[in-house]
Amino acid sequence: MGVGARHGCHVPHFCGGAALPIFVHELFQSIGVPVQEAWGLTETSPIITINGPGRGTMKVGSVGRPLPSYDFRVADDGELLARGPSVFSGYWNKPEQTAEAFDEEVFFQTGDIDPADHPAALADPELAARFAEVVEGVNAGLARFEQIREFRVLPRGFTVDGGELTPTMKVKRRMVAAAYEDLIEGMYERAPV
Repeated sequence: MGVGARHGCHVPHFCGGAALPIFVHELFQSIGVPVQEAWGLTETSPIITINGPGRGTMKVGSVGRPLPSYDFRVADDGELLARGPSVFSGYWNKPEQTAEAFDEEVFFQTGDIDPADHPAALADPELAARFAEVVEGVNAGLARFEQIREFRVLPRGFTVDGGELTPTMKVKRRMVAAAYEDLIEGMYERAPV
């Protein structure tokens, strides 16, 4: 029985605002204190994404998935746009600022960069292009034998419930290799020598 269970921590604790450092999250998980991260703004009253609690939905260091009834888009510059029932309709007596806060389809311009945790972002072909740019930048500073030659964006993050992580959030490499064997083999077939 973990510390959390001995002290009655059966209800998840929530973290919002600044990101919770992964090592802090891992500490709470290891002693049995469930913590869920959420994301939102004053203008979204208050959260519009949450990490967990459903089976396979916990991704440490993530803001999680959108709550039901919310729509998200990614602007050309990578900014996350959102709309839904609790997103505010405008700033009080400030029509100019209100007009600047929304796009032409009435999506609120959050000012945050897309966390790429929601399904729409994972299906976005621009996401792969952004990853490719980052990989290219990293590779520029590496010797040829150190460089990343192939990568894939998975449809979901690794989770304890999904079997890819231990309760202390370490990757179960054999489980991952078995689950993604075809994908991994395909990368080796295509990678230049």
